[in-house]
Amino acid sequence: MEDDLRTRLLATSGVSSRTQVVVWGERPQGSSLPAVVLNDVNPGRSYGFFGPVQLHGSTVQFDIWSLKYGEGLAIFRAILAEMEQAKSVDDTRFSMSFLERKDSSAESIPGVGTVRRISADFTVWWKAI
Repeated sequence: MEDDLRTRLLATSGVSSRTQVVVWGERPQGSSLPAVVLNDVNPGRSYGFFGPVQLHGSTVQFDIWSLKYGEGLAIFRAILAEMEQAKSVDDTRFSMSFLERKDSSAESIPGVGTVRRISADFTVWWKAI
């Protein structure tokens, strides 16, 4: 799912037109802004009577880092529109995802200036195909 979600975001015009940096875990030091960093908050593995079920509801945190709030907000809106749609990407069938939380913050980075972050948690419903 992780690679396919990254591929999906990079194929979304509202994301790819603004950044090519979409990574899991941590933004590489020195990489350009804006950037999208993904983190698996809860793997969403579900179990039934006979063991694991095929449909997973993973909680994924999307952190959008930018120098201008409006730039990050445009990326967030593109991600929101994309994730609310069902889509198959390579080995993963994504169902509609749900926005669970959104907040924003800013911090001053020496030599860079103010860096803004929009953080959003989605429940990403998916299954391997």
